[in-house]
Amino acid sequence: SLGMTAFAKELSKELKVHLETKVIRLTSANSKWAVHLENQKTFEADELVLTCPLPQSLEILRKSEVAFSKELE
Repeated sequence: SLGMTAFAKELSKELKVHLETKVIRLTSANSKWAVHLENQKTFEADELVLTCPLPQSLEILRKSEVAFSKELE
């Protein structure tokens, strides 16, 4: 048996993952995302996936230039 995470691991093996970083806000320009970190660094990405718990995701979205459904609240 491959286990519960085998599918997710296969899908994510080509992704660049940054650990132990705190995202403070997101911005979007020219079809790219800018991910602004607490340590003043910024990463660019074509796509984003927020996987943190909902309260942390909402905190990031509220500080960002991102429209989101108020149903998340």
